[in-house]
Amino acid sequence: MIPFSNQNHVGSHKYKQEWGTLDQFILSKYLLLPNSSIKIAQNKAHIFSADFLITTDEKYLGTKPYRTFIGFKYIGGFSDHLPIFFDIHK
Repeated sequence: MIPFSNQNHVGSHKYKQEWGTLDQFILSKYLLLPNSSIKIAQNKAHIFSADFLITTDEKYLGTKPYRTFIGFKYIGGFSDHLPIFFDIHK
């Protein structure tokens, strides 16, 4: 597993007051071969936590992802999980 680099938030989702990282990548084994034409940068997985994806958590304090829905109510956000990505090099 590629660890996520140091982030402002400590996870890709928040449940109550705890940030967690249950999001993972599924990769082709060919991306990990030493002779592959493209490579995954070592230890370069990231959680994308731009300001527009985050909102204030009034109930549990701190911040949380800006969700699309709370129950059946549409609030206009993006997701209850922050996007994850990794660096690929040629």
